[in-house]
Amino acid sequence: MTVIATRLIIGITAVSRGTLPFAQIAGSCLALAVCVTGLSVGCGAGGVRPRFTPFTESLRDTVAASPDSVVLIAAEILEAEGIAVHHVRRREGYLETHWFDAATTQRASAESVRTESLTIIRLWADAVTERQTLVVAEAARPLFVDPSLPTREKEVAVSEDHPGHAFLQRVFEQVTASPAQRP
Repeated sequence: MTVIATRLIIGITAVSRGTLPFAQIAGSCLALAVCVTGLSVGCGAGGVRPRFTPFTESLRDTVAASPDSVVLIAAEILEAEGIAVHHVRRREGYLETHWFDAATTQRASAESVRTESLTIIRLWADAVTERQTLVVAEAARPLFVDPSLPTREKEVAVSEDHPGHAFLQRVFEQVTASPAQRP
């Protein structure tokens, strides 16, 4: 990438002086396109982790573990509880379940007619220091069904009396417990 950037700078200088033929100008433009494309791919374009932030009602704690191990532990706990995990992204520090009915733990759809106990759990794990990770977990429920709106605008945090909150609380306590205390 540095060779391309160096050639690009030399090419731009030569173009500004009027000493560079057209073929080399076209080559410099191609180099610029490759450089910009490489930067956008390298800067994390894509991935699964959502760009929105967790709800303010989310559970938060700092643990002595790496973000990738926190995500794996959470996935194991959720799967042991019978919850289907949709995304496990260790490198992104992110986990998301499929929608499920918190009363029965059965997989469901966000477009279901009965939305009162539907839940999705999301967990973010971000390194705070070399040995500390901030764990943020939320349980959301669908507010209403409208395919024209972005996902986040159709969701709200579950209330404390929602079955998904009790479920999230139990899982979160297991995830943030020290390894010696974990069941």
